[in-house]
Amino acid sequence: MNSRNILVAVLSVVVVAGAIFLFRSLSEPSAADVDAMLAGSMCKAKAECPRMIDHITRMDSITSSRPRDYSYYYTIVGLPRDSINAGEFGRVMTRSLRDMARNSSNSRVFEKYKITIHHFYRYDDGQMLFEYTITPDMYK
Repeated sequence: MNSRNILVAVLSVVVVAGAIFLFRSLSEPSAADVDAMLAGSMCKAKAECPRMIDHITRMDSITSSRPRDYSYYYTIVGLPRDSINAGEFGRVMTRSLRDMARNSSNSRVFEKYKITIHHFYRYDDGQMLFEYTITPDMYK
């Protein structure tokens, strides 16, 4: 192999390695990017609260007690308390929230950056109905 072929081979490796590095840096957000994205999303969502999620669920507020740890507060409205089967509600919501965490387009980022999300559901009278926490290991 002559020196020209060696130079071409080395340049090819450098170009491919550079392209891989560039692709990874563009496709993988930094921790600061993730924190900024989450802060922006949280501000927007907080400004929209309270808001109806569906015909019986109102998102009342969103808080963050520390970075990458978020709490969402909901109220079930318009249903008499005795018409809600708390056990069944909990089972359905556990499956739904767990599936949502695993299937979200953001699940890989949430797992990597150790984002925890708490969901609190209350009856219309303020009493706790159900709570569920999604931890980073649940995004797998």
